[in-house]
Amino acid sequence: HRYLAWVILHNWGVVWLYAIITAIWSLQVAGIINAEFRDFLFFIYGYLRILVHWRIAYVTLGVPTITSAFTAAVPALVSYIVLVAISQAFAVTPVAG
Repeated sequence: HRYLAWVILHNWGVVWLYAIITAIWSLQVAGIINAEFRDFLFFIYGYLRILVHWRIAYVTLGVPTITSAFTAAVPALVSYIVLVAISQAFAVTPVAG
């Protein structure tokens, strides 16, 4: 029953994290922040994202701190692997001529 609660809260947490991303991009599109500040906010967002995943795992699964930290690292690792895979799939390779 704890796993089901974790899945539900994790999914809602991701929705709120997407709302933060949307807010950051909206601020830039509206001209309120520049690209450098946007990059800084996304830098902070990376750490916030890990903390949100950790806290959700810690509260819902009831596992020790280190176990919930490993659980929180899974979405970050999956995102990184997907990003690398997409980057490699669309990478332009020079043609020897």
